[in-house]
Amino acid sequence: MDRLAELYDAIHAAGAGNGLRNIGVRALNSLRLEKAYRGFGTELTERYSLDQAGLPFFASTRKQYRGRAAVDAERQDPNSLRLVYLAVQNSDNDAWGDEPVYANGKLIGAVTSGGFGFRVGQSIAFGLVDDAHAAPGTELQIKMLGEMRSATVCAEAIYDPQNLKLKG
Repeated sequence: MDRLAELYDAIHAAGAGNGLRNIGVRALNSLRLEKAYRGFGTELTERYSLDQAGLPFFASTRKQYRGRAAVDAERQDPNSLRLVYLAVQNSDNDAWGDEPVYANGKLIGAVTSGGFGFRVGQSIAFGLVDDAHAAPGTELQIKMLGEMRSATVCAEAIYDPQNLKLKG
């Protein structure tokens, strides 16, 4: 720890010719939300299964591993909650997490994380909702700072959904 500043300076010197620069945690969060990347500790946690998070392909059906019985059981009897990616209509605040999500006035879930996507000029959130309201295009509401805000379930990332920018 006593040489951390020295390491920082060396990394920056080595990356200077490649445009290396500091980035803030909120900026990183904005970028991940725009790409519909789930966050560790929010969407990727022991509270939600891979199936609920929309990532069932990460659990092998061919190999044995700790937790395989639970994965198989959920595949036979799916959980009724699903993670959804939401475009939120508002202009003065953004969801952070734990805000209630409604469908036609009925509480159906909660926001897991959210923020503003600066590249797309859009408030974005992830939410865990009842499976009956998880289809792309479904209109939901999020209660934020005491006001109901419209949100639409998205089928794909708002920014670069085909990953063309990542592939160069």
